[in-house]
Amino acid sequence: GSSNYYPPIIALCLSRIKKFEVSQSKEGQRAWKKKVEVLHSVRKGKKSLESVCISCNRPDVKVISKHPVFEGGACRICQEEESENNEFPDYDEIKHIFCVICRCPCTEFTCDVQTCKK
Repeated sequence: GSSNYYPPIIALCLSRIKKFEVSQSKEGQRAWKKKVEVLHSVRKGKKSLESVCISCNRPDVKVISKHPVFEGGACRICQEEESENNEFPDYDEIKHIFCVICRCPCTEFTCDVQTCKK
């Protein structure tokens, strides 16, 4: 195997460390402030939750897919990242599923009623 391959959970942790390092830079701090401003706009009713990616809160993206359970949805970037995370090969015969909102490994729960889409 490739020396650059990491189990999905390790790759996830490394990406979070990188995101934390970026958030410590001036540019990262400005981007974080914009995300917080978007959330304040939602809380004050100036912006609808359906128009905000509930994964990244970026103010400059378009929501393209609705979350099956929560109000809101994901932008193209977050949806692609989530799809990539869920396409990792089985590791120790366990398929890792990652939440599109928090990016944590999880077990996906869905309703077993055929007419329900959640």
